[in-house]
Parts: sequence; C-alpha cells; structure tokens
Amino acid sequence: MAHPLNGKAVAITGAGSGLGRAYALAAGAAGAAVALSDIDEVAVDETAAELARVGARAVSVPGDIADPTTGRRLVSICAEEFGAIDGLVNNAGASHAGQSWNASDAEVEQIFGVNVIGVIAATHAAIPVMMQQGSGSVLNVVSGALLGMPEITLYGGSKGAILSLTYGWALEVEGSGVRVNALSPLAKTSMSDRMEDTPDHLKGPPPEHIAPAVIAMLADETAHLNGQIIRFDGQRLGFMSPPAKAPGVKRESWDPSAVSGALAGELRQHAQPFGLGKRAERR
Repeated sequence: MAHPLNGKAVAITGAGSGLGRAYALAAGAAGAAVALSDIDEVAVDETAAELARVGARAVSVPGDIADPTTGRRLVSICAEEFGAIDGLVNNAGASHAGQSWNASDAEVEQIFGVNVIGVIAATHAAIPVMMQQGSGSVLNVVSGALLGMPEITLYGGSKGAILSLTYGWALEVEGSGVRVNALSPLAKTSMSDRMEDTPDHLKGPPPEHIAPAVIAMLADETAHLNGQIIRFDGQRLGFMSPPAKAPGVKRESWDPSAVSGALAGELRQHAQPFGLGKRAERR
C-alpha cells in the first residue's frame, strides 16, 4: 500500500467528525503524523485514539477555532511534537440555515469566526514555518455555496472570503516552495443534512469518498499546484475557475443615462448567471 504522506506532519481543523475526521484517518493511513483540532474535545480525542490504534502518530488539540489562539496553538504543537508542519487543512466550518437577516449577531460572529478568522489565524501561523522549511501545503476547504445558495448566504459569504484569501496567499508564497490551494468538496455530512431545502444530489457521498483529494493535495505529487480551487464530489474532479473580467464598453465620458443604456443595451447579453442549486437549475 502506498504511503504518499510518509514522514509528513499534518494539522487538520474540525477533525472530530464528518469530513475532518475522514481527512485525519486518511492522512494517518497515508503515513502522516496528525495534529487534530475540534471544539468537541471528546470527539477529537476519539479521532486521535483511532489513529493511534492503527499505528499513526496523533495529538489532539481541543479548542474553538474561532478563537485565534486555537489555530496558532495547533500549528505550534504540530511543529513541536512532530518536528515540522508539512500540511494544514483548514476544514472546520459553521453554518446557519435560513434567511441571513434572521441570523442573530452571535450566529454571524460564530460563522465568520470559525470560517474566516480561524482560517486566517492558523494559516498565518503555518506559512512562516513552512517558508522556513522551504515546503508545505495549505489546503482551505471552501464550498460551491460561495457562488450563492439560498438559505445559507452567510456560510457562502464566509467561503467566498476564503476563496479570495487563497488566491492572495498563493501569490504571497509563490516561489517559496509553499503552496496554498482550496478544495470545494461535496459530501453528505451533519451540516448538509441540516440544509433541508438542499436537493439530495447536492449533498454528495460519505466523507471518506472525498479524502483521496485531500491526501493528493498534501502530497509531493501536487507540489506544482498553487492558487487552485479543486472541486470534487467523490466521482467528478475538476478545477473551479476564478472570476474573470467580462467584456466592457469604453467611452470618453459617462453620465447615469449612458451607464444605464449600456447595461441594458450592448452589455446586457454579458450579464452573468449566479447561484448554485435550485435557483441555478431553474435558469
């Protein structure tokens, strides 16, 4: 059996259940030493114990990733325990189901704390260590919801922020031996189950079907990839395209009427579709 992560040390957030747990178990099976974080101390300890039972080195770092100190502590412990941090998987996520304006301030804070602030803190801790090593892979977990899905707008917005951060970080580390990419998985998890209006075909397969893509993106064989967004649903694999400049109209001067006329006239055919899921299917 191949061990593509043999000798590597990997840190994974949200590793107590769902996708994060599947990624952690797959990383251990692929030969990596794994540092695990999750807000659920019992669950993350169980994942670490399961890794230990199959002979993988593992350490659990319980804590709320929305607290920036948790991500920094995870990276620090990974480097101290295993001598390096070769991979960071920013997987932990929080969501709100329902119209975004009905979310409480606390819910908004939690979603952006976990999905954005936590990712920034962990990544900012990992990249300098990786750059000093001359190698490393940061993999941010995003979602097709960043294209727009009704009832999970806040979640999609937070993942849109991570998409932009992925592109920026990739440019900042270019040429250092470090790479920053993102994975947009489609899997059936407790989070997708809570989204009652999501069609079954958009909920995806069990989490373990997604793990091969994570292992591949942490392995040396994908060291040439940087600034890429991988879409994977357990069967179909591909790249997501970044937003691109659309055709434009140039004039020496503009007034509101000219802007309105251009948008309703020669530019109208270039208006972009938006959204993913039911609304996208109706168009």
